Amino acid sequence: MKLLGALIGTAMAFSLTMTDAKATPITGGSTVLAPLVSLDGFEVTLLGDAQAGLLFPITGGDLDDALVGRIEHEGSGLQFGRDGNTLGLENFIIDTASGGIFGDVSANGALVAADARLFNLALGTLDATQITDLNNPLIGLNITETAIGAFRDVLGVGFGHDTRFANAATAPEFGGGQVPAPGGLAIILGALGFGLAARRRRKAEG
Repeated sequence: MKLLGALIGTAMAFSLTMTDAKATPITGGSTVLAPLVSLDGFEVTLLGDAQAGLLFPITGGDLDDALVGRIEHEGSGLQFGRDGNTLGLENFIIDTASGGIFGDVSANGALVAADARLFNLALGTLDATQITDLNNPLIGLNITETAIGAFRDVLGVGFGHDTRFANAATAPEFGGGQVPAPGGLAIILGALGFGLAARRRRKAEG
């Protein structure tokens, strides 16, 4: 199955971005999504611990001294329904090393793949305050070819290449409810920019 093969490939790529044991554990926080595509024609259902307003609790993960790591949202997600079929996206992981959001994908209730790359982060010139402002999500989430294929194959809905699917904001907390300092979040921006530039160079050289 073409979709399954693509999802397995993205999951394998994700496994290469795991961080080491020196990272600081994340203890809580929230991430919010604001869809930019029309959801008309979909039946959208919150899964697990997802809250009204498309708020997803941060359940764990870790960031190292350069704030490279994972921000996990275990036990929550979204289900999109259309014409009797359902597509579930859940257990989101923001991977700051690769600049992507990964998650588990299910089709009509059956798991298709775990840790598939669903969205690419588009940060632009956002500063630390904007990244963590849950009341005004501005981090762009561009849908990946993997997620485009899932929507097409399961729900019969097409999205264009690199469509801006939603905006997001994320505010992870460490011990004592502390969020990363603005200087630290600036490092995240630099790390993401470096990684994305390196990926573009590899594509150009290939």
